[in-house]
Amino acid sequence: MRIYILPIINTVWDENDQQLLSFVSEERQRKVKHYRFDIDKKLSLYSALLVRMELSKLVGIPAADLKFFSKPLAKPLCLSALQCHFSFSHTRNMILSCISERNPVGADIEMLSTAPLEIVTNLFHPDEIDYVMKPSSSLRNLRFYKIWTQKEAYVKYLGTGLSESLSQINMLDPTLSKSLVTWKENDCICSVFQPDFSDFKKAAVSEQEIFRFYLSYNN
Repeated sequence: MRIYILPIINTVWDENDQQLLSFVSEERQRKVKHYRFDIDKKLSLYSALLVRMELSKLVGIPAADLKFFSKPLAKPLCLSALQCHFSFSHTRNMILSCISERNPVGADIEMLSTAPLEIVTNLFHPDEIDYVMKPSSSLRNLRFYKIWTQKEAYVKYLGTGLSESLSQINMLDPTLSKSLVTWKENDCICSVFQPDFSDFKKAAVSEQEIFRFYLSYNN
């Protein structure tokens, strides 16, 4: 599995971003344009661009020729050359994406802030509540976002979204935790879920790489 981190340094929508819009689907273009703030537009756009770019490199097919397919209520697949599963998430000014050639995956990233601990009673499993609430307050935030991103990554893997009964899902259960990787990336917590988790490669990608790939070459 391959994991990619893309920080958005320039938070202002500019001419380059406008040109890059043409490289994503019409549906994604509508989503991007729907956002009010520049940073939200860029996060939505660059999430799609990052996946297309890395899939193109992986399967050796121009980004414009990649074919995607999805069933109702199911996650999209890249069907070009081989079935590739992918997932992405973003927060504030950071994008997390993962691609697997074997199994469905789920990814989530959250900016560390003051944790809304009042929601744990309704959304966390009893084991998770003990794990989050028992330590000192300085550790509660970190543990809250660890469990929360893991839950999000898991339901993204399932493809069901937050319609799942989250309080019945225990991310501390070894049958689930063995399929997770969680780490701190600057001021963010990242989690990725994949069954039969083995090794993975993690790489940082820059906005400049996106520009060069799409605007300097004919893909």
